Amino acid sequence: MFESEPTTNDRPFALFLLQKQPESSVDVIGAPYTNQHEVIRALTRLLPLRWEIWVKEHPNAVGDRSLADYRDFKRLPGLRLIDPRADTHRLIARAALTISISGTACLEAGLLGRPAITIAEMFFSNILLRNGFDPFAASHTDFGVIIDEAKAMTSRRDYSRSEDFLAWNVAQSFPGVISDPSNLPSTSAPANVQKVADATISFMRRLAR
Repeated sequence: MFESEPTTNDRPFALFLLQKQPESSVDVIGAPYTNQHEVIRALTRLLPLRWEIWVKEHPNAVGDRSLADYRDFKRLPGLRLIDPRADTHRLIARAALTISISGTACLEAGLLGRPAITIAEMFFSNILLRNGFDPFAASHTDFGVIIDEAKAMTSRRDYSRSEDFLAWNVAQSFPGVISDPSNLPSTSAPANVQKVADATISFMRRLAR
């Protein structure tokens, strides 16, 4: 069903990174674009001739989708279903464009100076080519502009936007970890709870100014 990452590719490709569902990053933040299959279908209609779209399943979602789902993906023109174990960073480095609904892989692509777009509007818009891109409303001309910008970005390799974003992100950060205690028990430690509480109070005070 899945194929190993091709060692060579004669055709340019967009990389679409599937996200696990149900999951708030898709079903809440990504709404109304929660049907990832239909989003990918819309993207295949926008891609230029000779382009491919490589779709990589989220490793934690293996087994969630049925074989029929994957067969439906593979029926789409120019689509290759890549092994979920393939190195995502290497794929991003090879891709002409990285796309996801709201995945942090697009954040990673942007930080690496690689062209990326998200379907949902995300907080890291400053390092994206497009933030909140609607594949159902876009025309071939619209997508052609994105491709031209992606080519220019790849050839330029300017990391100033990444540096500015990282500086901004650090300035908004506080000590402490927020996560699922069942997966990361240390988040329930009294010292961490106190850090998160202090950060929350500090943030609320900023908002009240």
